[in-house]
Amino acid sequence: MRSAVLVLFLLFTTQTQAEVSKPFILVIDPGHGGIDVGAIRGIFKESDITLKVAQKMQNLIQSDLNQNIEVILTRETNKSLTLENRVKVAEARNANLFISLHANSSQASYVSGMEFYFKKGVYDIKMPAIEASTAVKKIVGDLTSFGQTRQSLKFNQILQTQVKALGSDSKTVIKRAPFFVIEKTSMPSALIEIGYISNISEAKLLLTDERQQEIAETIVKSIYAYKNSL
Repeated sequence: MRSAVLVLFLLFTTQTQAEVSKPFILVIDPGHGGIDVGAIRGIFKESDITLKVAQKMQNLIQSDLNQNIEVILTRETNKSLTLENRVKVAEARNANLFISLHANSSQASYVSGMEFYFKKGVYDIKMPAIEASTAVKKIVGDLTSFGQTRQSLKFNQILQTQVKALGSDSKTVIKRAPFFVIEKTSMPSALIEIGYISNISEAKLLLTDERQQEIAETIVKSIYAYKNSL
């Protein structure tokens, strides 16, 4: 009897330790790349800026062993990558959070600030006349989508709070949009426009290593806060 209890205890302990040591999987997607350079300001390209910020985020997280976060970049060099393949990277690793980085552009040069997007998801469950088994699957799928959408919004709200802490001039807005990479991923996700490259003042900042590092640190703090709230 004692042997059986001991075996059960060891099995439970081993399982618990495995769950505790399981890393939080974060996929960072530096927008654009290769021939798709994204927005342009002079010789500077959106694809280069997003990659630099993503790499800074990766370095920050990998140097902090206390958080137990595994970071995967959808691209680590200036290469082209389809939207479908970006989603596949996150799905293949069963990521806990997916973040896509972009630099914005507008014909109105005065527009500035950061924008955070989360998936449209499902808010209203509308049931057509279908058979019971299919209906159950649809309900489960809709509820799952609703949960992921709520978590996506939660992360964006945390991020907005962190950005506002940088100063009163840090303009932010949260929006819902059906962007492919956040709409097609099955985990909580966010598409972050880190600033307007079309705004002269903001572009000058975005091109500096200091501003890129500041943005990376702010997003990483938000990731930590989100992860630790789960």
